[in-house]
Amino acid sequence: MVESKDELKSTSSNQAECLFCQLSDSASRKITPIYEDDQCYAIADKFPLTPGHVLVIPKQHHTVILDYTSAQQIHLQRIVFKVQSALLASNPKFKACNLLLNDGKASGQHIPHTHWHIIPRQRYDTLRLLINLLTRFVNPLNYVSTRTINLNFDHET
Repeated sequence: MVESKDELKSTSSNQAECLFCQLSDSASRKITPIYEDDQCYAIADKFPLTPGHVLVIPKQHHTVILDYTSAQQIHLQRIVFKVQSALLASNPKFKACNLLLNDGKASGQHIPHTHWHIIPRQRYDTLRLLINLLTRFVNPLNYVSTRTINLNFDHET
C-alpha cells in the first residue's frame, strides 16, 4: 500500500536515454507528430492495440503525473481530450476510446516517461485487442512504422 504521494513520485530516471525525450527534440525527430505544442506532442503508437492507437507525451521528463505542476497536468489532460475528440471524428468505425495512463513502473509503464494511451475502440474488437495486447512486442504485424494517422483539429468546440 502507498503510504504517501512521495512514494509514487519519480526519484531517478535517465533523461538522456529516454526515448520520448529524444522524440521531443524536433530537430532529430524521425517521425511527424499528429499534434504538437510547447508542452507536449502526440504520435501513433509503434505497437498499437487497435488501429488509431495514439500516445500523448509531455516534453518535460517525469516518470509519474504527480511530478508535473497542476497547470501542466490540466494542460496535458486537455490535449488528451482534444486528440481523443479528433480521433473519434476521424473514423466512423471508432465508437469510443480507452484512455490509459500507466503511472510508474509498477503500473506496467514500459518507457519511464509519463504518457497517455488513447486507444480507439470499434464494435466487437475485444478479441483483437486482447490478441494484440498479448503479442504486442513480438508480433511484427503490429508495428506501425509505415502507418500514419492524420487528424483534423478544426472541429473543436
